[in-house]
Amino acid sequence: MGELDRRWGPRPGEVRRSVLVLDNGPEDLDRAIHDAAARLNGERQRNPVGGPRSAA
Repeated sequence: MGELDRRWGPRPGEVRRSVLVLDNGPEDLDRAIHDAAARLNGERQRNPVGGPRSAA
């Protein structure tokens, strides 16, 4: 922690831009994982032929 504070902590007379990140916790992460898995499954299940065929 000391190294992080020395490297990134505030310094007198120095102006740094900052970025705020909104994190709503595990609910958003869970939703993002679920959406990504659903997209991947949708890509895997696409049938390039257009539909199932019978071998009659």
